[in-house]
Amino acid sequence: MRTLRYVTLCLGLSLILVGCSINTALFGSSKSKGSSSGGDNLQAVKGNFPLMTPFTGQFKNYLRAAPNKKFVFANAFNDIYVVSESGTYLKSFTPADTFSVNGLTVDSSGNIYIAGAAASPNENTHRFIRKYDINGTYLGEIVTYGDEDPGAGVYVPLPTQPRIGADGSIYVAFNAEIRKYNSAGVHQLTFGTGTQAANDGEINGAPVFTVNSDGSIYVADMWSDRVQLFNADGTFNSKFTWPRQIAMSMLEDLQKNADGNFLLTERMGSDARITFFDPTGALLFSLNGSEGGGAAWGTSDLTTATVSENRLYVGYRETVYVFNASTGAYVKDYLPGMKNPTSVLQAKNGHFYVGTDKGVEQFNAKGDWQRTFEPVAQITALAVTSSNVLVVANASTPTTLNKYDLDGNLLGTVVVPALAAPYSMSVDANDNIYIADLGGGGLQVLSTALGTASAFPGAIGVPSGVHCAKDGSILVLDFDGTKSIPKRFSAAGALLDTFDAAGADVDVGTALGITQIGNGRVYIAGTIKNKIYEYEADGTYVTNFGSAGTQLNQFNQPWSIFADAFGSLFVVDKSNDAVKKFKPDGTLLYE
Repeated sequence: MRTLRYVTLCLGLSLILVGCSINTALFGSSKSKGSSSGGDNLQAVKGNFPLMTPFTGQFKNYLRAAPNKKFVFANAFNDIYVVSESGTYLKSFTPADTFSVNGLTVDSSGNIYIAGAAASPNENTHRFIRKYDINGTYLGEIVTYGDEDPGAGVYVPLPTQPRIGADGSIYVAFNAEIRKYNSAGVHQLTFGTGTQAANDGEINGAPVFTVNSDGSIYVADMWSDRVQLFNADGTFNSKFTWPRQIAMSMLEDLQKNADGNFLLTERMGSDARITFFDPTGALLFSLNGSEGGGAAWGTSDLTTATVSENRLYVGYRETVYVFNASTGAYVKDYLPGMKNPTSVLQAKNGHFYVGTDKGVEQFNAKGDWQRTFEPVAQITALAVTSSNVLVVANASTPTTLNKYDLDGNLLGTVVVPALAAPYSMSVDANDNIYIADLGGGGLQVLSTALGTASAFPGAIGVPSGVHCAKDGSILVLDFDGTKSIPKRFSAAGALLDTFDAAGADVDVGTALGITQIGNGRVYIAGTIKNKIYEYEADGTYVTNFGSAGTQLNQFNQPWSIFADAFGSLFVVDKSNDAVKKFKPDGTLLYE
Protein backbone atom coordinates (compact mmCIF):
# COMPACT_ATOMS: atom_id res chain seq x y z
CA MET A 1 0.00 0.00 0.00
CA ARG A 2 1.08 3.53 -0.47
CA THR A 3 2.91 5.20 2.37
CA LEU A 4 0.65 7.76 4.01
CA ARG A 5 1.96 10.90 5.56
CA TYR A 6 -0.33 12.65 7.95
CA VAL A 7 -0.10 16.40 8.06
CA THR A 8 -2.33 18.10 10.60
CA LEU A 9 -3.46 21.51 9.50
CA CYS A 10 -4.57 24.21 11.85
CA LEU A 11 -7.88 24.21 13.73
CA GLY A 12 -8.03 20.46 13.96
CA LEU A 13 -8.18 19.94 10.19
CA SER A 14 -6.30 16.73 9.37
CA LEU A 15 -5.76 15.83 5.74
CA ILE A 16 -3.98 12.72 4.56
CA LEU A 17 -1.18 13.62 2.23
CA VAL A 18 0.18 10.92 -0.02
CA GLY A 19 3.41 11.10 -1.98
CA CYS A 20 2.31 11.53 -5.57
CA SER A 21 3.75 12.04 -9.01
CA ILE A 22 2.29 13.88 -11.96
CA ASN A 23 2.98 13.94 -15.61
CA THR A 24 6.05 15.63 -17.03
CA ALA A 25 4.98 14.42 -20.46
CA LEU A 26 3.03 16.26 -23.14
CA PHE A 27 -0.19 18.13 -22.62
CA GLY A 28 -0.58 18.65 -26.36
CA SER A 29 -2.74 21.47 -27.64
CA SER A 30 -4.73 22.74 -30.57
CA LYS A 31 -6.34 26.07 -31.20
CA SER A 32 -9.90 26.23 -30.03
CA LYS A 33 -12.67 26.86 -32.54
CA GLY A 34 -14.05 29.34 -30.05
CA SER A 35 -12.45 32.50 -28.76
CA SER A 36 -10.83 33.08 -25.43
CA SER A 37 -12.99 35.12 -23.12
CA GLY A 38 -9.78 36.68 -21.86
CA GLY A 39 -8.71 37.79 -25.31
CA ASP A 40 -5.15 36.58 -24.72
CA ASN A 41 -4.95 34.04 -27.55
CA LEU A 42 -4.90 31.14 -25.15
CA GLN A 43 -5.08 27.68 -26.59
CA ALA A 44 -7.59 25.08 -25.53
CA VAL A 45 -5.51 22.25 -24.15
CA LYS A 46 -5.75 18.97 -26.00
CA GLY A 47 -3.58 16.00 -25.34
CA ASN A 48 -3.09 13.09 -23.04
CA PHE A 49 -5.21 13.35 -19.93
CA PRO A 50 -5.26 12.63 -17.12
CA LEU A 51 -1.73 13.85 -16.52
CA MET A 52 -0.14 11.08 -14.50
CA THR A 53 3.19 10.17 -16.06
CA PRO A 54 2.93 6.50 -15.14
CA PHE A 55 6.21 5.99 -17.00
CA THR A 56 7.90 7.97 -14.23
CA GLY A 57 5.34 8.24 -11.48
CA GLN A 58 5.08 4.75 -10.06
CA PHE A 59 6.54 1.26 -10.02
CA LYS A 60 6.23 -0.55 -13.34
CA ASN A 61 5.77 -4.27 -12.86
CA TYR A 62 6.23 -6.46 -15.94
CA LEU A 63 7.20 -3.59 -18.23
CA ARG A 64 6.78 -4.78 -21.84
CA ALA A 65 7.26 -3.17 -25.23
CA ALA A 66 4.24 -3.11 -27.54
CA PRO A 67 3.93 -2.27 -31.25
CA ASN A 68 4.14 1.36 -32.41
CA LYS A 69 6.54 2.43 -29.65
CA LYS A 70 4.07 1.78 -26.87
CA PHE A 71 4.74 0.18 -23.51
CA VAL A 72 2.51 -1.78 -21.16
CA PHE A 73 2.95 -2.47 -17.47
CA ALA A 74 1.02 -3.24 -14.29
CA ASN A 75 1.17 -1.08 -11.18
CA ALA A 76 0.95 -2.21 -7.56
CA PHE A 77 -2.85 -1.93 -7.62
CA ASN A 78 -3.33 -4.37 -10.54
CA ASP A 79 -4.08 -1.55 -12.97
CA ILE A 80 -2.73 -2.01 -16.50
CA TYR A 81 -1.21 1.05 -18.18
CA VAL A 82 -0.37 1.78 -21.80
CA VAL A 83 2.09 4.64 -22.37
CA SER A 84 4.11 6.04 -25.22
CA GLU A 85 7.88 5.92 -25.58
CA SER A 86 8.04 9.44 -24.11
CA GLY A 87 6.06 8.29 -21.09
CA THR A 88 2.81 9.93 -22.12
CA TYR A 89 -0.29 8.33 -20.68
CA LEU A 90 -2.42 6.67 -23.37
CA LYS A 91 -4.75 4.26 -21.62
CA SER A 92 -5.31 2.32 -18.43
CA PHE A 93 -7.76 -0.31 -17.26
CA THR A 94 -8.32 -2.50 -14.23
CA PRO A 95 -8.98 -6.20 -14.91
CA ALA A 96 -12.22 -7.23 -13.23
CA ASP A 97 -12.26 -9.73 -10.37
CA THR A 98 -8.50 -9.76 -10.02
CA PHE A 99 -6.71 -10.48 -6.76
CA SER A 100 -3.21 -10.16 -8.22
CA VAL A 101 -1.41 -9.73 -11.52
CA ASN A 102 1.64 -12.02 -11.58
CA GLY A 103 2.83 -11.60 -15.13
CA LEU A 104 2.16 -9.71 -18.35
CA THR A 105 3.13 -9.89 -22.00
CA VAL A 106 2.15 -8.30 -25.31
CA ASP A 107 1.90 -10.06 -28.67
CA SER A 108 2.86 -8.69 -32.08
CA SER A 109 -0.65 -7.31 -32.61
CA GLY A 110 -0.62 -5.40 -29.34
CA ASN A 111 -2.89 -7.78 -27.44
CA ILE A 112 -2.14 -7.94 -23.72
CA TYR A 113 -2.03 -11.20 -21.77
CA ILE A 114 -1.99 -11.21 -17.99
CA ALA A 115 -1.36 -14.11 -15.63
CA GLY A 116 -2.77 -13.91 -12.15
CA ALA A 117 -5.23 -14.92 -9.49
CA ALA A 118 -8.92 -14.05 -9.32
CA ALA A 119 -10.61 -12.59 -6.28
CA SER A 120 -13.52 -15.04 -6.50
CA PRO A 121 -14.12 -17.55 -5.24
CA ASN A 122 -10.59 -16.99 -3.89
CA GLU A 123 -7.05 -16.48 -5.11
CA ASN A 124 -6.10 -20.12 -4.57
CA THR A 125 -8.83 -21.86 -6.52
CA HIS A 126 -9.19 -19.51 -9.50
CA ARG A 127 -6.05 -18.59 -11.38
CA PHE A 128 -5.92 -17.55 -15.00
CA ILE A 129 -4.44 -16.29 -18.25
CA ARG A 130 -6.60 -13.47 -19.64
CA LYS A 131 -6.42 -11.57 -22.90
CA TYR A 132 -7.19 -7.91 -23.66
CA ASP A 133 -6.67 -5.71 -26.66
CA ILE A 134 -4.43 -2.64 -26.41
CA ASN A 135 -7.44 -0.51 -25.44
CA GLY A 136 -8.29 -2.74 -22.50
CA THR A 137 -11.21 -4.54 -24.12
CA TYR A 138 -11.59 -7.94 -22.48
CA LEU A 139 -11.10 -10.77 -24.99
CA GLY A 140 -11.60 -13.71 -22.68
CA GLU A 141 -10.06 -15.94 -20.05
CA ILE A 142 -7.92 -18.15 -22.24
CA VAL A 143 -6.76 -20.54 -19.52
CA THR A 144 -8.46 -21.14 -16.17
CA TYR A 145 -6.76 -22.99 -13.32
CA GLY A 146 -8.55 -24.49 -10.34
CA ASP A 147 -7.42 -27.16 -7.92
CA GLU A 148 -4.87 -29.49 -9.50
CA ASP A 149 -6.20 -32.22 -7.26
CA PRO A 150 -9.58 -31.11 -5.87
CA GLY A 151 -9.88 -34.08 -3.55
CA ALA A 152 -6.56 -33.35 -1.91
CA GLY A 153 -6.97 -29.58 -1.99
CA VAL A 154 -3.79 -29.14 -4.04
CA TYR A 155 -3.77 -25.72 -5.64
CA VAL A 156 -2.16 -24.95 -8.95
CA PRO A 157 0.91 -22.75 -8.48
CA LEU A 158 0.63 -19.12 -9.51
CA PRO A 159 1.11 -18.82 -13.28
CA THR A 160 3.83 -16.33 -14.15
CA GLN A 161 5.74 -14.99 -17.15
CA PRO A 162 3.21 -15.47 -19.93
CA ARG A 163 4.91 -15.51 -23.34
CA ILE A 164 3.38 -15.67 -26.82
CA GLY A 165 4.96 -17.71 -29.60
CA ALA A 166 5.06 -16.71 -33.25
CA ASP A 167 2.09 -19.02 -33.96
CA GLY A 168 0.01 -17.57 -31.10
CA SER A 169 0.86 -20.34 -28.63
CA ILE A 170 0.85 -19.33 -24.97
CA TYR A 171 3.69 -20.31 -22.63
CA VAL A 172 3.43 -19.97 -18.83
CA ALA A 173 5.96 -20.67 -16.07
CA PHE A 174 5.23 -22.44 -12.78
CA ASN A 175 7.50 -23.56 -9.96
CA ALA A 176 9.64 -26.05 -11.90
CA GLU A 177 8.01 -26.32 -15.29
CA ILE A 178 6.75 -24.38 -18.28
CA ARG A 179 3.44 -25.22 -19.91
CA LYS A 180 2.49 -24.57 -23.50
CA TYR A 181 -1.09 -23.94 -24.72
CA ASN A 182 -2.46 -23.25 -28.16
CA SER A 183 -4.09 -19.88 -28.81
CA ALA A 184 -7.44 -21.26 -27.62
CA GLY A 185 -5.96 -22.27 -24.26
CA VAL A 186 -5.75 -26.03 -24.87
CA HIS A 187 -2.74 -27.59 -23.12
CA GLN A 188 -0.15 -28.88 -25.60
CA LEU A 189 2.92 -29.96 -23.66
CA THR A 190 5.12 -29.26 -20.63
CA PHE A 191 8.79 -28.28 -20.57
CA GLY A 192 10.59 -29.76 -17.57
CA THR A 193 9.41 -32.53 -15.30
CA GLY A 194 7.57 -30.42 -12.76
CA THR A 195 9.94 -31.71 -10.09
CA GLN A 196 12.79 -29.46 -9.07
CA ALA A 197 16.03 -31.12 -10.23
CA ALA A 198 19.32 -30.25 -11.90
CA ASN A 199 19.58 -32.92 -14.63
CA ASP A 200 19.43 -31.96 -18.28
CA GLY A 201 15.83 -31.40 -19.32
CA GLU A 202 14.80 -30.65 -15.74
CA ILE A 203 14.19 -27.26 -14.17
CA ASN A 204 15.95 -26.51 -10.90
CA GLY A 205 13.78 -23.93 -9.17
CA ALA A 206 11.69 -21.03 -10.44
CA PRO A 207 12.50 -20.53 -14.14
CA VAL A 208 12.69 -17.59 -16.50
CA PHE A 209 12.52 -18.23 -20.23
CA THR A 210 12.22 -16.82 -23.72
CA VAL A 211 10.54 -18.31 -26.79
CA ASN A 212 12.16 -18.55 -30.22
CA SER A 213 10.23 -18.09 -33.47
CA ASP A 214 10.33 -21.86 -34.13
CA GLY A 215 8.72 -22.68 -30.77
CA SER A 216 11.92 -23.79 -29.03
CA ILE A 217 12.64 -22.10 -25.73
CA TYR A 218 15.64 -21.05 -23.65
CA VAL A 219 15.27 -21.56 -19.91
CA ALA A 220 17.35 -20.35 -16.96
CA ASP A 221 16.46 -21.49 -13.46
CA MET A 222 17.17 -20.19 -10.00
CA TRP A 223 19.48 -22.92 -8.71
CA SER A 224 21.72 -23.47 -11.74
CA ASP A 225 24.20 -21.41 -13.73
CA ARG A 226 22.99 -22.84 -17.03
CA VAL A 227 20.69 -21.85 -19.86
CA GLN A 228 18.95 -24.86 -21.40
CA LEU A 229 17.55 -25.00 -24.91
CA PHE A 230 14.40 -27.10 -25.26
CA ASN A 231 13.12 -28.17 -28.67
CA ALA A 232 9.63 -27.17 -29.74
CA ASP A 233 8.37 -30.62 -28.69
CA GLY A 234 9.62 -30.07 -25.12
CA THR A 235 12.71 -32.31 -25.33
CA PHE A 236 16.12 -31.21 -24.13
CA ASN A 237 18.48 -29.95 -26.85
CA SER A 238 21.58 -28.36 -25.34
CA LYS A 239 22.86 -26.03 -22.66
CA PHE A 240 25.50 -23.44 -21.92
CA THR A 241 26.73 -21.71 -18.78
CA TRP A 242 25.83 -18.09 -18.37
CA PRO A 243 28.10 -15.59 -16.55
CA ARG A 244 26.46 -15.33 -13.15
CA GLN A 245 26.95 -11.92 -11.56
CA ILE A 246 25.00 -12.42 -8.32
CA ALA A 247 25.44 -15.70 -6.47
CA MET A 248 22.21 -17.64 -5.83
CA SER A 249 20.18 -14.82 -7.28
CA MET A 250 16.46 -14.50 -7.82
CA LEU A 251 15.92 -14.53 -11.59
CA GLU A 252 13.32 -12.05 -12.74
CA ASP A 253 13.37 -12.20 -16.50
CA LEU A 254 15.16 -13.68 -19.52
CA GLN A 255 14.92 -12.10 -22.95
CA LYS A 256 16.61 -12.59 -26.29
CA ASN A 257 17.42 -9.58 -28.44
CA ALA A 258 17.03 -9.34 -32.19
CA ASP A 259 20.84 -9.67 -32.43
CA GLY A 260 20.63 -13.10 -30.80
CA ASN A 261 22.13 -12.04 -27.48
CA PHE A 262 20.45 -12.57 -24.11
CA LEU A 263 19.67 -10.31 -21.19
CA LEU A 264 18.95 -11.63 -17.73
CA THR A 265 17.43 -9.57 -14.91
CA GLU A 266 18.35 -10.80 -11.43
CA ARG A 267 18.52 -9.60 -7.86
CA MET A 268 19.77 -10.88 -4.54
CA GLY A 269 20.58 -9.27 -1.22
CA SER A 270 21.22 -5.59 -1.82
CA ASP A 271 22.27 -5.97 -5.43
CA ALA A 272 20.28 -5.94 -8.65
CA ARG A 273 21.68 -6.33 -12.13
CA ILE A 274 20.88 -6.86 -15.81
CA THR A 275 23.48 -9.05 -17.51
CA PHE A 276 23.95 -9.42 -21.27
CA PHE A 277 25.65 -12.49 -22.75
CA ASP A 278 25.95 -14.08 -26.17
CA PRO A 279 24.58 -17.54 -27.20
CA THR A 280 27.78 -19.21 -25.98
CA GLY A 281 27.40 -17.68 -22.51
CA ALA A 282 30.21 -15.15 -22.97
CA LEU A 283 29.68 -11.98 -20.94
CA LEU A 284 29.01 -8.90 -23.02
CA PHE A 285 28.26 -6.34 -20.31
CA SER A 286 26.38 -6.03 -17.04
CA LEU A 287 24.40 -3.05 -15.69
CA ASN A 288 23.62 -2.14 -12.09
CA GLY A 289 22.13 1.34 -12.54
CA SER A 290 25.24 3.36 -11.71
CA GLU A 291 26.05 3.85 -15.41
CA GLY A 292 23.96 7.03 -15.57
CA GLY A 293 25.78 8.56 -12.61
CA GLY A 294 23.20 7.56 -10.00
CA ALA A 295 23.21 5.01 -7.22
CA ALA A 296 23.21 1.29 -7.95
CA TRP A 297 19.83 -0.39 -8.18
CA GLY A 298 18.46 -1.91 -5.00
CA THR A 299 16.78 -5.30 -5.13
CA SER A 300 13.41 -4.22 -3.76
CA ASP A 301 13.01 -1.42 -6.29
CA LEU A 302 14.12 -2.95 -9.57
CA THR A 303 11.02 -4.23 -11.34
CA THR A 304 11.72 -5.40 -14.88
CA ALA A 305 13.15 -4.43 -18.24
CA THR A 306 12.19 -4.60 -21.89
CA VAL A 307 13.83 -3.95 -25.25
CA SER A 308 12.34 -1.82 -28.02
CA GLU A 309 14.19 -0.86 -31.21
CA ASN A 310 17.60 -1.60 -29.67
CA ARG A 311 16.83 0.41 -26.56
CA LEU A 312 16.74 -1.24 -23.13
CA TYR A 313 14.11 0.26 -20.83
CA VAL A 314 14.55 -0.53 -17.14
CA GLY A 315 11.86 0.18 -14.56
CA TYR A 316 13.31 1.27 -11.22
CA ARG A 317 11.32 2.98 -8.48
CA GLU A 318 9.65 5.97 -10.16
CA THR A 319 12.19 6.11 -12.96
CA VAL A 320 12.76 4.44 -16.31
CA TYR A 321 16.41 4.13 -17.36
CA VAL A 322 17.24 3.79 -21.04
CA PHE A 323 20.37 2.08 -22.40
CA ASN A 324 21.68 0.97 -25.76
CA ALA A 325 20.72 -2.71 -25.90
CA SER A 326 23.79 -3.65 -27.97
CA THR A 327 26.50 -1.84 -26.04
CA GLY A 328 24.98 -1.09 -22.64
CA ALA A 329 25.74 2.61 -23.07
CA TYR A 330 23.58 4.88 -20.94
CA VAL A 331 21.17 6.94 -23.05
CA LYS A 332 18.88 8.84 -20.65
CA ASP A 333 16.38 8.40 -17.89
CA TYR A 334 12.86 9.54 -17.30
CA LEU A 335 13.21 11.13 -13.88
CA PRO A 336 10.30 11.21 -11.49
CA GLY A 337 7.91 14.01 -12.29
CA MET A 338 5.79 16.07 -10.01
CA LYS A 339 5.40 15.14 -6.38
CA ASN A 340 2.36 16.03 -4.31
CA PRO A 341 0.62 18.44 -6.72
CA THR A 342 -1.56 20.99 -4.98
CA SER A 343 -2.41 23.69 -7.52
CA VAL A 344 -2.60 24.33 -11.24
CA LEU A 345 -3.19 27.42 -13.37
CA GLN A 346 -2.69 28.63 -16.92
CA ALA A 347 -1.06 32.00 -17.60
CA LYS A 348 -1.83 34.34 -20.49
CA ASN A 349 1.09 32.92 -22.46
CA GLY A 350 -0.74 29.61 -22.51
CA HIS A 351 1.80 27.94 -20.22
CA PHE A 352 0.69 25.75 -17.34
CA TYR A 353 2.18 25.95 -13.87
CA VAL A 354 1.68 23.25 -11.25
CA GLY A 355 2.67 23.57 -7.60
CA THR A 356 4.37 20.48 -6.17
CA ASP A 357 6.70 19.61 -3.32
CA LYS A 358 9.66 19.90 -5.71
CA GLY A 359 8.79 23.46 -6.62
CA VAL A 360 6.83 24.81 -9.58
CA GLU A 361 6.64 22.68 -12.73
CA GLN A 362 6.27 24.66 -15.95
CA PHE A 363 4.87 23.42 -19.26
CA ASN A 364 4.54 25.32 -22.53
CA ALA A 365 1.23 25.70 -24.35
CA LYS A 366 1.70 22.34 -26.05
CA GLY A 367 2.39 20.74 -22.72
CA ASP A 368 6.12 20.16 -23.22
CA TRP A 369 7.88 20.24 -19.88
CA GLN A 370 10.06 23.33 -19.59
CA ARG A 371 11.58 23.50 -16.14
CA THR A 372 11.20 23.13 -12.41
CA PHE A 373 12.03 26.23 -10.42
CA GLU A 374 12.51 27.05 -6.75
CA PRO A 375 11.68 26.91 -3.97
CA VAL A 376 12.17 23.20 -3.44
CA ALA A 377 9.36 23.02 -0.91
CA GLN A 378 5.71 22.05 -0.78
CA ILE A 379 3.99 24.64 -2.94
CA THR A 380 0.56 25.32 -1.46
CA ALA A 381 -0.91 27.94 -3.81
CA LEU A 382 -0.25 29.81 -7.06
CA ALA A 383 -1.54 33.04 -8.58
CA VAL A 384 -0.61 35.01 -11.69
CA THR A 385 -1.17 38.74 -12.24
CA SER A 386 -2.10 40.60 -15.41
CA SER A 387 1.53 41.72 -15.70
CA ASN A 388 2.64 38.08 -15.87
CA VAL A 389 4.04 37.86 -12.38
CA LEU A 390 3.66 34.39 -10.89
CA VAL A 391 3.17 34.50 -7.12
CA VAL A 392 4.02 31.35 -5.19
CA ALA A 393 3.16 30.35 -1.63
CA ASN A 394 4.92 27.46 0.10
CA ALA A 395 4.58 25.61 3.38
CA SER A 396 8.18 26.12 4.52
CA THR A 397 8.12 29.91 4.62
CA PRO A 398 4.40 30.73 4.57
CA THR A 399 4.79 34.44 5.35
CA THR A 400 7.08 34.96 2.34
CA LEU A 401 5.60 34.81 -1.15
CA ASN A 402 8.04 34.42 -4.02
CA LYS A 403 7.52 36.28 -7.30
CA TYR A 404 8.69 34.91 -10.65
CA ASP A 405 8.40 35.81 -14.28
CA LEU A 406 6.76 33.23 -16.52
CA ASP A 407 10.13 31.65 -17.32
CA GLY A 408 10.82 30.89 -13.68
CA ASN A 409 13.24 33.75 -12.95
CA LEU A 410 12.94 35.04 -9.39
CA LEU A 411 11.77 38.66 -9.33
CA GLY A 412 11.64 39.13 -5.60
CA THR A 413 9.57 38.37 -2.54
CA VAL A 414 6.77 39.95 -0.56
CA VAL A 415 6.12 39.33 3.11
CA VAL A 416 2.60 38.89 4.48
CA PRO A 417 3.14 38.57 8.25
CA ALA A 418 -0.34 37.21 9.04
CA LEU A 419 0.06 34.08 6.92
CA ALA A 420 0.62 30.67 8.51
CA ALA A 421 -0.90 28.18 6.05
CA PRO A 422 -1.83 29.81 2.71
CA TYR A 423 -3.69 27.11 0.76
CA SER A 424 -5.49 29.07 -1.94
CA MET A 425 -4.91 32.30 -3.90
CA SER A 426 -6.84 34.21 -6.54
CA VAL A 427 -6.33 37.50 -8.40
CA ASP A 428 -9.05 40.10 -9.01
CA ALA A 429 -9.37 42.49 -11.95
CA ASN A 430 -7.20 45.08 -10.16
CA ASP A 431 -4.39 42.60 -9.51
CA ASN A 432 -5.13 42.31 -5.83
CA ILE A 433 -4.28 38.82 -4.62
CA TYR A 434 -6.71 37.20 -2.21
CA ILE A 435 -5.00 34.65 0.03
CA ALA A 436 -7.03 32.10 2.01
CA ASP A 437 -5.05 31.17 5.11
CA LEU A 438 -5.94 28.04 7.07
CA GLY A 439 -3.52 28.91 9.84
CA GLY A 440 -5.53 31.67 11.44
CA GLY A 441 -4.53 34.57 9.24
CA GLY A 442 -7.99 34.90 7.70
CA LEU A 443 -8.49 36.12 4.16
CA GLN A 444 -5.63 38.46 3.32
CA VAL A 445 -5.76 40.89 0.40
CA LEU A 446 -2.37 41.69 -1.08
CA SER A 447 -2.13 44.84 -3.17
CA THR A 448 0.45 44.06 -5.81
CA ALA A 449 0.81 47.78 -6.53
CA LEU A 450 1.66 48.63 -2.91
CA GLY A 451 3.21 45.35 -1.87
CA THR A 452 1.22 45.36 1.34
CA ALA A 453 -1.60 43.18 2.64
CA SER A 454 -4.64 43.77 4.77
CA ALA A 455 -7.42 41.63 6.20
CA PHE A 456 -10.53 41.22 4.09
CA PRO A 457 -13.37 43.10 5.84
CA GLY A 458 -15.98 40.37 5.44
CA ALA A 459 -17.08 38.14 8.32
CA ILE A 460 -15.18 34.93 7.59
CA GLY A 461 -14.10 32.31 10.09
CA VAL A 462 -11.31 30.31 8.46
CA PRO A 463 -11.06 30.57 4.66
CA SER A 464 -10.03 27.28 3.05
CA GLY A 465 -10.43 28.41 -0.57
CA VAL A 466 -10.98 31.59 -2.56
CA HIS A 467 -11.82 32.63 -6.11
CA CYS A 468 -12.20 36.13 -7.52
CA ALA A 469 -15.22 36.10 -9.82
CA LYS A 470 -15.35 38.11 -13.02
CA ASP A 471 -18.27 40.17 -11.72
CA GLY A 472 -16.06 41.50 -8.93
CA SER A 473 -17.49 39.35 -6.16
CA ILE A 474 -15.33 37.09 -4.02
CA LEU A 475 -16.17 33.40 -3.61
CA VAL A 476 -14.93 31.99 -0.31
CA LEU A 477 -14.95 28.54 1.27
CA ASP A 478 -15.51 29.36 4.96
CA PHE A 479 -14.28 26.46 7.10
CA ASP A 480 -16.19 26.10 10.38
CA GLY A 481 -14.04 23.33 11.86
CA THR A 482 -15.91 20.45 10.24
CA LYS A 483 -16.89 21.63 6.77
CA SER A 484 -16.28 24.40 4.25
CA ILE A 485 -19.31 26.61 3.61
CA PRO A 486 -19.41 28.28 0.17
CA LYS A 487 -20.17 32.01 0.39
CA ARG A 488 -20.12 35.00 -1.93
CA PHE A 489 -19.00 38.44 -0.75
CA SER A 490 -18.73 41.83 -2.35
CA ALA A 491 -15.25 43.28 -2.62
CA ALA A 492 -16.23 45.56 0.27
CA GLY A 493 -16.91 42.54 2.47
CA ALA A 494 -20.72 42.37 2.37
CA LEU A 495 -22.15 38.84 2.40
CA LEU A 496 -24.15 38.36 -0.79
CA ASP A 497 -24.97 34.64 -0.77
CA THR A 498 -24.52 31.52 1.31
CA PHE A 499 -24.73 28.66 -1.12
CA ASP A 500 -27.84 26.49 -1.17
CA ALA A 501 -27.77 23.45 1.10
CA ALA A 502 -30.78 21.80 -0.54
CA GLY A 503 -30.34 18.57 -2.47
CA ALA A 504 -28.44 15.34 -1.99
CA ASP A 505 -25.02 15.27 -0.36
CA VAL A 506 -24.27 18.98 -0.68
CA ASP A 507 -22.29 19.24 2.52
CA VAL A 508 -18.98 19.64 0.69
CA GLY A 509 -16.98 18.66 3.77
CA THR A 510 -13.48 20.05 3.85
CA ALA A 511 -12.84 21.78 0.54
CA LEU A 512 -9.76 23.63 -0.65
CA GLY A 513 -10.63 24.51 -4.24
CA ILE A 514 -13.29 26.73 -5.78
CA THR A 515 -13.59 28.18 -9.29
CA GLN A 516 -16.15 29.58 -11.72
CA ILE A 517 -16.54 29.15 -15.46
CA GLY A 518 -16.77 32.69 -16.77
CA ASN A 519 -19.75 34.28 -15.05
CA GLY A 520 -21.52 30.94 -14.96
CA ARG A 521 -21.53 27.93 -12.71
CA VAL A 522 -19.34 27.51 -9.67
CA TYR A 523 -17.39 24.32 -8.96
CA ILE A 524 -15.98 23.23 -5.61
CA ALA A 525 -13.41 20.50 -5.01
CA GLY A 526 -14.56 18.50 -1.99
CA THR A 527 -11.13 17.39 -0.81
CA ILE A 528 -12.27 14.89 1.81
CA LYS A 529 -15.53 13.77 0.17
CA ASN A 530 -13.80 13.19 -3.18
CA LYS A 531 -16.44 14.96 -5.22
CA ILE A 532 -16.75 18.03 -7.40
CA TYR A 533 -19.83 20.09 -6.45
CA GLU A 534 -21.63 22.24 -8.99
CA TYR A 535 -23.72 25.37 -8.27
CA GLU A 536 -25.49 28.01 -10.30
CA ALA A 537 -23.84 31.43 -10.24
CA ASP A 538 -26.34 32.56 -7.60
CA GLY A 539 -25.38 29.69 -5.29
CA THR A 540 -28.22 27.30 -6.11
CA TYR A 541 -27.03 23.71 -5.83
CA VAL A 542 -27.09 21.75 -9.11
CA THR A 543 -25.30 18.40 -8.74
CA ASN A 544 -22.00 16.72 -8.01
CA PHE A 545 -19.80 14.19 -9.72
CA GLY A 546 -17.04 11.82 -8.74
CA SER A 547 -16.50 9.27 -6.00
CA ALA A 548 -13.65 7.99 -3.86
CA GLY A 549 -11.28 5.59 -5.56
CA THR A 550 -8.31 5.11 -7.84
CA GLN A 551 -10.11 4.88 -11.17
CA LEU A 552 -9.76 7.63 -13.72
CA ASN A 553 -13.20 9.10 -13.01
CA GLN A 554 -12.69 8.89 -9.25
CA PHE A 555 -10.81 11.05 -6.77
CA ASN A 556 -8.50 10.69 -3.83
CA GLN A 557 -8.27 14.19 -2.36
CA PRO A 558 -9.12 16.62 -5.16
CA TRP A 559 -6.99 19.45 -3.81
CA SER A 560 -7.76 22.34 -6.12
CA ILE A 561 -9.71 23.14 -9.25
CA PHE A 562 -9.09 25.52 -12.15
CA ALA A 563 -11.40 26.54 -15.01
CA ASP A 564 -9.78 27.65 -18.26
CA ALA A 565 -11.17 30.22 -20.69
CA PHE A 566 -12.85 27.48 -22.73
CA GLY A 567 -14.94 25.95 -19.97
CA SER A 568 -12.77 22.95 -19.15
CA LEU A 569 -12.15 22.01 -15.52
CA PHE A 570 -8.70 20.92 -14.34
CA VAL A 571 -8.74 19.06 -11.03
CA VAL A 572 -5.58 18.38 -9.04
CA ASP A 573 -6.30 14.89 -7.73
CA LYS A 574 -3.48 14.89 -5.21
CA SER A 575 -3.35 11.37 -3.86
CA ASN A 576 -4.15 9.75 -7.21
CA ASP A 577 -1.07 11.37 -8.75
CA ALA A 578 -3.01 13.18 -11.43
CA VAL A 579 -4.32 16.38 -12.93
CA LYS A 580 -7.60 15.39 -14.54
CA LYS A 581 -9.55 17.31 -17.14
CA PHE A 582 -13.35 17.37 -17.23
CA LYS A 583 -16.22 18.89 -19.11
CA PRO A 584 -18.54 20.96 -16.89
CA ASP A 585 -20.95 18.01 -16.79
CA GLY A 586 -18.30 15.81 -15.16
CA THR A 587 -17.28 13.91 -18.29
CA LEU A 588 -13.61 12.93 -18.07
CA LEU A 589 -11.63 14.26 -21.01
CA TYR A 590 -8.67 12.48 -22.53
CA GLU A 591 -7.86 15.42 -24.78
